Amino acid sequence: LKPARPLDAGAGEPEDLEEYKRRARRIFESMTSNDRSKLPKRDRAFLKFHEGLTAEALSATVKDANVSNRLDERALRLYGEAIEIDPTLAEAYVARGCILLNDHTRAIQLKPNYAKAYYHRADTYSDDGDSEKTMRDLNQAIRLDPNFGAAYSMRAACYKSRKQLDLYRRDLQKARELKYESTNSFPKFLSP
Repeated sequence: LKPARPLDAGAGEPEDLEEYKRRARRIFESMTSNDRSKLPKRDRAFLKFHEGLTAEALSATVKDANVSNRLDERALRLYGEAIEIDPTLAEAYVARGCILLNDHTRAIQLKPNYAKAYYHRADTYSDDGDSEKTMRDLNQAIRLDPNFGAAYSMRAACYKSRKQLDLYRRDLQKARELKYESTNSFPKFLSP
């Protein structure tokens, strides 16, 4: 990740992400909100991203679950703001996805027979392009709830992407029998 411009003209271009984060934080802390609004878009996005990283790191050290959840929510909001400012900041997408994935996994740990948690984690895996883990969680969701139409629909899309057309048709038919129709159930790794 390179900044839109060197953050500290006297120091030159940062060599790596860690150096950039150190400089960004130092400069950010010395700026007023008016100064921050004048930064180039990429720098503003990166500062939001860094604030999110800070909130997420604090969340991992706090023993109180309520405080930890609030910090994770703050991190998610900040990552979202960074993405809104600069939709090309891949690091913010990855960080946001990690929090969501951890939440789904924690829900499964707390309630291992909760089909919706597997389904939503499968959707997160599909966002990351991991078709194997997507299929594994969809299979588990369907084992736990054989009437889960959305899971059949998403699994049908996975089968179609793998050219397993008989299985695709079977799951699509099952989703229809369960009266589930959605144009939004296709995993992200299937997108053109």
